Amino acid sequence: MTDKLQSSLIPTRCGRQIGHLQLNKPKALNALDLDMAMAMQQQLDAWRSDDSVLMVVISGSGPKAFCAGGDIVSMYQAMQSAANQIPEFIAEFFATEYRLDYTIHTYEKPIIAWGEGIVMGGGIGLLAGASHRLLTASSRLAMPEITIGLYPDVGASYFLSRAPGQSGLFAGLTGASLNAADGLFIGLGEYIMANEFLPSLLQALGDTQWQDGQVTAQLDNLCERYQLSADERPESQLTAHQHNIDEALQSCTNASEAVKAILA
Repeated sequence: MTDKLQSSLIPTRCGRQIGHLQLNKPKALNALDLDMAMAMQQQLDAWRSDDSVLMVVISGSGPKAFCAGGDIVSMYQAMQSAANQIPEFIAEFFATEYRLDYTIHTYEKPIIAWGEGIVMGGGIGLLAGASHRLLTASSRLAMPEITIGLYPDVGASYFLSRAPGQSGLFAGLTGASLNAADGLFIGLGEYIMANEFLPSLLQALGDTQWQDGQVTAQLDNLCERYQLSADERPESQLTAHQHNIDEALQSCTNASEAVKAILA
């Protein structure tokens, strides 16, 4: 296990445990690198078959970011040493990252993703497949890959295509920064919590008497109990502009037309 990823087990009242994975590169906004992705995959595989582990929590170190995406610095350095070809490191990173995203999407146990602060690119890949996606008032979500010439990846063609109307297409083509309410609107979150509530949430998870066959329902109830009320949440900007977005993009048949419509 790399020191860039912290792994721990939280005891619960029922005698079983909750796995906690914390991305630990706060100065780099918890950007995901190959070592971290490999370590996460290894730990999730181990906990998948461990009957003592009820569920998993994934969070980022510090309040600024859950995960700002893939570690662009390491990729840039790899490309400098092999400018005319795809470096083996790059291929290995993306294969490992996508495998990790798929594991989260298909995990048999509940996974809570604590999406506080910046959640972008590869960070959304970690968030999107979790069974319980918790955002906070400070959450900022985006797929900014488009600004460096990369298509929205990490499963974006799946989850953005399921967003209401043309909002997913808009988010993918613009890399627009979305708040927590926008995240709920496009289907990238279920609950909005208070900033820096994670320690209290972990305490509540440990204090719960989990019951076989009722874990998911109990977890739903716990999240609902602690979520922010409607008047405490930020206002959705996407909802306010949804009609204009749909009107501009609904007749577009390709990306070029969509870009022109957005810029018009």
